[in-house]
Amino acid sequence: MNIRERILMIALSYVGQSEYGGDNEKYGDESFQKKLAGVGWKSGQSWCGYFQMLVWKEAYTTGNAIVPKSPQEIQNLYDKAKTIPNPQPSQSENLSKKHKKWASVTDDQKNLTYVKPGDLIIFKTGHGEIALNIIRNNNKKITRIDSIGGNWDDKVSINLVKLNEIEGFAMVITA
Repeated sequence: MNIRERILMIALSYVGQSEYGGDNEKYGDESFQKKLAGVGWKSGQSWCGYFQMLVWKEAYTTGNAIVPKSPQEIQNLYDKAKTIPNPQPSQSENLSKKHKKWASVTDDQKNLTYVKPGDLIIFKTGHGEIALNIIRNNNKKITRIDSIGGNWDDKVSINLVKLNEIEGFAMVITA
């Protein structure tokens, strides 16, 4: 299983995890809450960026209940990869640019031909999600993106993303 497959499997394993009360304070599954806290989340903080951090951390290292521990060659990439996801997803742009792993949304979509499932989607609002499925037309232009995001309607869910809402993509570290 490659790193992108690991990211998607782990993200999908959390679909349905939700908070209660709408104040980013408590989750239905205490182990999920502890995992978010393990990547730095604190009660009351928005958690979409922490969800991205958790998924990438588990994908590159320990795995989770669904996906086994990473092979050493993937674990070796984590030192570089862990510098990209951020509690404030809008910061992922600057962090990923250091590794030449940023793709801006442009009118001609030249930079978007490299965007793939597992990459982080950074919205103009500062929200962040993980690309699940990217559909392109015959000209390689993106026509649809499905994503997995934390803190979307207070839960981890699969969403349809509008391209005009995206700032750019922080791409997976693969080498």
